[in-house]
Amino acid sequence: MMVIKYLFLGFIFLMTACTDQNNTDNQTNWQLSRTIEVDGIKVYGKEDRLVFMPQGESDISKGGHFSIYFWGKPEEIADKYKLIGIHKDSGTKQTLYPDWEVSKTENELGADAQSGAKYILDKKGMWRLEVYMGDEYFDSIVVKAT
Repeated sequence: MMVIKYLFLGFIFLMTACTDQNNTDNQTNWQLSRTIEVDGIKVYGKEDRLVFMPQGESDISKGGHFSIYFWGKPEEIADKYKLIGIHKDSGTKQTLYPDWEVSKTENELGADAQSGAKYILDKKGMWRLEVYMGDEYFDSIVVKAT
């Protein structure tokens, strides 16, 4: 019986270790993010973590104006965020949106915080859009620029 208890505890530990959303392994993932619906609104990213909502004619695969919504623990949400773009083929890394204020007020998606962004992807191909809260990596989405 004691062996089963330790096997169960080991299994729980393994599952917990493998599901950390903030693991830096997310920074090496190049799987395209998807379009999802949050409360009936089409957005791009990861439900209950990080989503980009295009404004007007903006297109996630080209750039434009976006509302960005963040879900996280209070200690993860800083007063400012930064958006970094990394181009997969060239390895080019550029700041797409510098330190910008984050609002922690109520919003239409029920996120813990929100902000705006404006960017243009200047090379075709895969881009990882990394969000940093303060100096800490928060999460990212992957898009294909056309």
